[in-house]
Amino acid sequence: MKKAYLLFSFVIVFHMTIVGYVAAETVPYQVSFISPIQTSPTNFSVKGIRFSFISAINNNVSGLDIGFFNIAEGNQTGLQIGFYNSSFKSSGLQIGLINKTEYLNGLQIGILNFHREGNFKFLPIVNFSF
Repeated sequence: MKKAYLLFSFVIVFHMTIVGYVAAETVPYQVSFISPIQTSPTNFSVKGIRFSFISAINNNVSGLDIGFFNIAEGNQTGLQIGFYNSSFKSSGLQIGLINKTEYLNGLQIGILNFHREGNFKFLPIVNFSF
């Protein structure tokens, strides 16, 4: 456990030093244990890779998003993989047990797939809109 804590602390310090914690609004990566314990605040956007042990919440996410609970309060572009994936607008692929978005331009694969503004507001297994 000490090693995991030290590694997470190192990542946070590295992130704050190299990327510029206060000045940046978009970061190239994020590591999160459980929101708000993450390397960037929730109002920041991630353009690159976001990895969360339990949950992460950010404004926008572009690229690869892996975790247990993945939440993009704005746009999600790319690949989202987790138990629960949520975004306002999703462009790309969501893979999880539960996938939820308001606007979809892509594909959802999971047990429960919700797409509020689409022709199919709910579909099990696969949901899509292009």
